[in-house]
Amino acid sequence: MRRIGRRAQFFFVLGIVSLALVWPTPPQFRWVAWLCVGLAGLWGVLFSIEDLASPHAGSRLKVPADEAGLFAPPPAPGQQRPS
Repeated sequence: MRRIGRRAQFFFVLGIVSLALVWPTPPQFRWVAWLCVGLAGLWGVLFSIEDLASPHAGSRLKVPADEAGLFAPPPAPGQQRPS
């Protein structure tokens, strides 16, 4: 089962909070609240699409044990790097 990430959930919650703030906002500034609702909804949808379109964690490639040292610490001073 695929899940939507925390980024998308955050923006959906932000959109709901912004939507709740539309009515108590003074009429001349309601466009700001609606803009926040729209931007939060846009980012929530985009992040949801990204999460659903990317391969999930179970299908990631496994790194072989002999290649795990690709990012090993550098050699001590005076020693040569292994080739």
